[in-house]
Amino acid sequence: MFSKLLFKIDKNSQGNQQKQDKNKVEILQTKLFKPIFAQKESKIKEQNQKDQNRGWVLIINIDIQQQLILENLNQLMSQLASIGIDFGSQRSVIAAALRGGVKILDNEGTHRETQNVIGFTAEERFIGEQGALQQKSNFKNSIGFFNRFLGISGKQQFREEETKWLTVPTQINESGKTLFEVSYLGQKTSFTPEQLTGTMLNKLKNIIQLNDINIQSSNVCISVPPYYTESERKALIDACKISEIPLERLLNETTAIAINYGLFRKTDLDAEKPRNVAFVDLGHSKFSAFVGSFYKEKASVLAQVCERNLGARDIDWVLFEKFATQFEKQTGGLSVRKNIKGRLRLLEAIEKARKVLSANSEAQINVEYLVEDEDFNTLIKREEFEQLAQPFLKQIQIKLDLLYNQVQNLKLQLHSVEIIGGATRIPAVQRLIEKIFKIEQVSRTLNASESISRGCAMMAAMRSPNFRVTEYKIDDCNYYPIKVGWLYEQKLNSLDQSKGLLNCFPERQCKILYDQNNPIPSIKSFALMKTQPIEITLFYDPVPQGFDPILKQIYVPPIIAKHKEHSTKVKILLNQNGLINLEEVLFQEEYMEEIKVPIEKAKIKIPQKQEECSQQKPDIQIQEGIKGEGEPQYEIKQKKKITQNQINCETTCLYSLTQKEIDQFFQQEIEMLNIDNQVHETQFKKNQLEAYIYAWRENLNGKYAENARQELKDQIYKELDLQYEWLYGDGQKTTKREYTDRYDKLVQLCSPIATIAEEYRQLPDVIQQVLEDSIIYENFLNLQEQQFAHITKEEINLVANELTKFKQWCNNALDLLSKADKTIRFTISIQQINTKYAELQQKCQPIITKQKPEPIKEEKMVDQAQQEQQNINQNKMETE
Repeated sequence: MFSKLLFKIDKNSQGNQQKQDKNKVEILQTKLFKPIFAQKESKIKEQNQKDQNRGWVLIINIDIQQQLILENLNQLMSQLASIGIDFGSQRSVIAAALRGGVKILDNEGTHRETQNVIGFTAEERFIGEQGALQQKSNFKNSIGFFNRFLGISGKQQFREEETKWLTVPTQINESGKTLFEVSYLGQKTSFTPEQLTGTMLNKLKNIIQLNDINIQSSNVCISVPPYYTESERKALIDACKISEIPLERLLNETTAIAINYGLFRKTDLDAEKPRNVAFVDLGHSKFSAFVGSFYKEKASVLAQVCERNLGARDIDWVLFEKFATQFEKQTGGLSVRKNIKGRLRLLEAIEKARKVLSANSEAQINVEYLVEDEDFNTLIKREEFEQLAQPFLKQIQIKLDLLYNQVQNLKLQLHSVEIIGGATRIPAVQRLIEKIFKIEQVSRTLNASESISRGCAMMAAMRSPNFRVTEYKIDDCNYYPIKVGWLYEQKLNSLDQSKGLLNCFPERQCKILYDQNNPIPSIKSFALMKTQPIEITLFYDPVPQGFDPILKQIYVPPIIAKHKEHSTKVKILLNQNGLINLEEVLFQEEYMEEIKVPIEKAKIKIPQKQEECSQQKPDIQIQEGIKGEGEPQYEIKQKKKITQNQINCETTCLYSLTQKEIDQFFQQEIEMLNIDNQVHETQFKKNQLEAYIYAWRENLNGKYAENARQELKDQIYKELDLQYEWLYGDGQKTTKREYTDRYDKLVQLCSPIATIAEEYRQLPDVIQQVLEDSIIYENFLNLQEQQFAHITKEEINLVANELTKFKQWCNNALDLLSKADKTIRFTISIQQINTKYAELQQKCQPIITKQKPEPIKEEKMVDQAQQEQQNINQNKMETE
C-alpha cells in the first residue's frame, strides 16, 4: 500500500509517481466512496502521524481521500455489487454479482443458506441461524413461515392450514392482517407479517455487509413465487421499505431460473432455433413448473403452473401423523401432537430421514425424551415412504399433466427437463417427472438451492450502471389473467356481487386486459365513448382462491364534450413488479375545422389566332396579367383535428401500508435493533473481561514472567481473582459500563508489563534494521569510482565520522540492552533510535546523492588556413 512505501527514492521520481497517482485518483474518486472516506479518515491521519513520529519519509504526499483510494482500491471496487435474494419460505440464499462472477454469500455461521426464523426473549431477538438454534427451546416466542402470511387477510381459506406450522398464537386485526403474539422484553407484543419480514430482511442486509459489500451502493433484486398476487407483492415491497433495502425490483422465481440457465449457456444456444426446456421446482412448501424457450440472445417463458401449498413439508406432515399415532400406541396415550417442542423435534428427525432415503433404502428415526422422558425409535424403508407419499405425488402429477398438455398444444419439442429445489432429490419425484415428460432421465445441471438467487443477482447487474453484463433479453410475465370492467353512473359496491364480479358488468363493458403469461412491464389502453361518470374496476378472473379479486378502482368524473366525436382513453401499466398502475386518462375529441387554402393559378390554353393578336398588343396582355395577380383567391376545405386533455381521476390504494404505518414500523425496528446492539455490545464486553482474566493468569507465568517483579505479580493475581469471583457472581447480568470499567482497571494494571515486554522484543530488531539500512553509507565509502569524483574529501570524511559515531552508538545500545533489568523500561526508546538514524540521514544523504556537475562545453576552433583552403575548393567547384 502506498502509505507504507517509505524513503530510498529521489525527489524527481517522487514527483512523477505523485502525478501518476493523482491521475488515478481523479478517475476513481466518486461519490460512492465518500461514506468510506468519512469512516476511515481519522484512522489514516493517526497512522500518518505515527509514521512521521518514527522519522519515515513518505514517498507520496497526497491528501487523505486520495491516499484512501490508492491504499484500498481493491477493497473499494469489491464493494460494488448487485444483490440477488432468494427469499424462500424456510430459507434465504443471497448471491452477489461482483467483478469476476456471481458469489453466494456466507452468513455469520459460514452457511450459504440462512434460516427464516425470528426468536424473541426478555432481552433481545435471535434472527436467522441464531433463531433456528434456539427455536425448540424457545418455541413459544419463535416465528417461522411469516412470509407465507404476507398480503393474506383473515378470510383466506388456507390461512388455517398455514397456522398449523406455527408455534405462536395468532390474531386478526381490524384490517384483516394476521398478528403474531410473542413475549418480548417481558411484555406481550404483536407483530404483523410485514414487520417480521422487514426484520428478516434487515438480517440479510447485515449478512451482505459482513461480506464487505456496501448495501447502500448496491441494488437488490428479490425473488417471489409467480403465484404472488397484488396484495402479496405490495406487502413484500412495504417490508423492504421498513428495512431500507434498496429494492431494484421483484422478480418471479421462474424468470430468475430462466436467466440463470440461459445467460451462462449462450455459447451452446442457437441464434435462430430455440431450445425448449422444462423446469420443475419443488421446494419446502411450494411447487412451480414452467417451460422456457432459449435463444442465444433472448429467452421467454411459454407455459407455467404453480401450487402455493405443495412442498416437502407436506410429505413430512404425513409421516408425522403416522409416527405420532405410533408413539401414542407405544406410550399408552402420550400425545406428541399437543406437545409443541416434541412436535418440532419429531419433524426435524423426519426431515433428516427423508433426506437419507434419497440415497439409501432405509432410514432410522431416533428422538430421545420426545415426551415425558419417553424415547421414540423406529425404522422406515423407502418403499413405505413412497407409499405414504402417494397423495403428495398425485398432486404433483395433476400439475405436471397440465403443463405437459400446454406443451403438446404449443407443439414444442423439449430439449430436457431440469429439476430444482430440495424436494426434487426424492427418487419417486424424479421417476414421476420422467414418466410424465416421457424422458429417460431428468437433468441436474442447475444448483438445486442457489439457481434462483444467482438469476436475481444477474438481473440486478443488468439493471445496474456499475456493471456491463453480456446482453441477454428476457421478459418477466404475469401469472393471473387481469380483466377490466366499467360502469356508467353506477357504483360497484351498490350491486350484488354474490354471483361473481364478472356478472356485475354488461357484456360489452368488460374485457381481458392482460392475459396469462403477458410480458411485463407492459402498457395497454382502452377507449370509453361516453362522458358520464365512470367507475373502472381492474380485477382477477379467474379469482385466486381466497383472495379479493379487485386490484384497483378508478373514478373518472363527468366530462363536458364540445364536439360529437369523443372518447376517454385509459392507459394501464402492469409494471416490472407485477403491479397494476394507472398511467394516465385522456379525453380525446375529434372535429372538422374549416381552413382557407390558396388557389393555384390555372394555366389557360390560348388559341392560335388569339395568340397572334396578343403578339400585336403585348401591353394590354401584360396589364391584364398584373391585374389578375393582385387579387389572390382561396377555397374553403375541411381538416380533421384531434385534441387531448388529461383528466384527474381518483384511484383506490388497496393492500399497501400507509406512509404513516411504514414510518411507525421503521421506527419500531430501529428501536429493537438498538436494543439488540446494546445487548451484543454488553456481551462482548463481558467476554472481553473474562478472556482478559484467563489470559493474564497464564501470561504472568508465561511470556511476561521476566517483565514483572514478584510483588507486582501478587497484586495482579489478587485483582484477577476478585474480578473472577465477581464475574461469576453478581456480574452475570449487569451493564456494559460496569464491564468496561472493570476491564479498563485490569488493563491499566497489566498493560505496562506488556508494553515493557514488547519494547524488549522489538528493540534488537529495530537496532539491527537501522544498522542494515546504514550499509548504503558504508558502501559509499568503500567505492572509489569515477561517479563520486565530484565529492570533496571533507564531505567524505564527514560521512565516515558520522557513520562511525552512529555504529558505536548502536553497539553501545545493544550492549546495555543485554544487561538491562527487563522489569523496567529501557533507557533508549524505539523513537530515539529512529531519530538517531534520521539525523544520520539528514547529514549524509545530501552528500551521497549530490549531483555530478555538467562538463563545460568547449568550442571547436577551426584552423584559418584550413578554412581558406575549403573556400578555394568550393569556388573551384562552382567555376567548373
